[in-house]
Amino acid sequence: MGQDLTLFLPEHIADELKRRLGKDDEYKESYRYELEVNNKRQWYEARFVAHDANNTLLIVRNITKEFIAQRERDLYFEQLKNAEEVLNFAFWSYNSGEGERFVSQKIVEVFECEFTDEHDVKRILQFVHKDDLAFVNENYRRFLNKEPLLDGIFRLEVSGGRYKYILQRVKSQKIAENISYTGVFVDVTNEVTIKADLKEKTRLLNVLSLYTNDIIFVYDPGKGFIEYISESAKKYIAEEDISEVRKSFFKGYFEERHYKTLSTIVTKKNGSLFKALKDNFKSELLFFKYKQRPVWVECSLYLHKDEENVYILGVIKDINDAKLNLEKLQMANMRFSIASKASTDAIWDWDLVDNTFEWTENVELFFGHPVSEIPPEPEGWFSLCHPEDREKVSNSIRSAIDDKKNYWESEYKIIDGSGNYRYVLNRAILLTENGQVVRIIGAIHDITAEKETMNKLSEQNKKLREIAWTQSHLVRAPLARILGLIEMYDEVEKNIDSKSINQLIYASAKELDEIIHLINDKTQDVS
Repeated sequence: MGQDLTLFLPEHIADELKRRLGKDDEYKESYRYELEVNNKRQWYEARFVAHDANNTLLIVRNITKEFIAQRERDLYFEQLKNAEEVLNFAFWSYNSGEGERFVSQKIVEVFECEFTDEHDVKRILQFVHKDDLAFVNENYRRFLNKEPLLDGIFRLEVSGGRYKYILQRVKSQKIAENISYTGVFVDVTNEVTIKADLKEKTRLLNVLSLYTNDIIFVYDPGKGFIEYISESAKKYIAEEDISEVRKSFFKGYFEERHYKTLSTIVTKKNGSLFKALKDNFKSELLFFKYKQRPVWVECSLYLHKDEENVYILGVIKDINDAKLNLEKLQMANMRFSIASKASTDAIWDWDLVDNTFEWTENVELFFGHPVSEIPPEPEGWFSLCHPEDREKVSNSIRSAIDDKKNYWESEYKIIDGSGNYRYVLNRAILLTENGQVVRIIGAIHDITAEKETMNKLSEQNKKLREIAWTQSHLVRAPLARILGLIEMYDEVEKNIDSKSINQLIYASAKELDEIIHLINDKTQDVS
């Protein structure tokens, strides 16, 4: 007692205390300092207390435990604050025994309103979605009755009539008659919305897949796994193989060489993957349905990149029937092409739906008109007709269309590449669909030679008829006169002048000779 303060404290601490002793504004304020005692760091609190008019007491207290606890608490809340920012949650705690309550400021952002005590809880209840009130009210009842709280999600109406999805997680600890709560509120609006949107889109994809034969899938190259595959896959893949297909990318279902091609593409690194799918990928591949029956499919791969990941959208489309039908059609077209070239007819095809007109190459071969120079409309056909026949042909074919006839034919003249007119016979079949003529396929046959032969025969028949008429009329008249004169000559009396009769016979015979020469000349013309 009575010794200098510096004997008990380090000089810099003693000096600070002396300085404070002389200042009224700092006199009663506590002063914290640390010392190393017995190789251990210790924290102390020094405080001046007035004892009487002449004396002042200095009270020094070891606060090491309190200091460490407070420091850990401060560090805890600092870390908690950082976690709140990163993970977007609001922390709160409450101890019913001590009445100690803590609510982080982050809750203002999560709830978009103040939330500091139970009165605010009551106020917030009016903004909870009616379908979630039962859950929130039950938790409020439990809070008042010091019972453990329930975890769950509820919707809270905020500004603009929007709803936020709030996730509550609470740890409840019963201590005698009291309870302590430690919990978080998390804004999971985006997660719930995205999940609901994804669920709805997945549902729609699955519904759609029921009405299609296409397999739709999403492949994650980073994970090496098919994240989504449509329900329609079960039309081609055994249900027990679906999980294996997700991991092995359809191994065993594609023909080996085709599988290697696909596998090489989807396992490339991002840069190579973008290069491989630069213009997307589409190819006809052989697929083994249920690993048994081979069918042709069209496999299309599309590259999609969002802010974080790269995905491959794949579509496997069954084209087996279409491919087989196409092969049959190509074979039929080849046969038709060969047959049309072997034919002496120019084949034409009029599509009434598109109003297009097509010709085979024979139109140039037999009539001298290059196909490329004939307008691909019906007018191109009518323009080849003789001007006198155009209206007749046009009216005839349109009448057949209106009357929905199955067959049509017409004989007329067309102009050839040399400017000459040729006789043709045009025959066609009319094809109907839903009661309407939609297509006409016809063949134009050159009948010029036959027509000329018929005209020649007609002219010969005319001449033969004239010869026959001459024989039956002109020859018979002089011949009858000659026969009559001869009979008269035998029966007349002797006093009749025989010279006159002879002259008449001569004249008739000469007339008959001229007629015979005329018949001979006409016969020469017939040949």
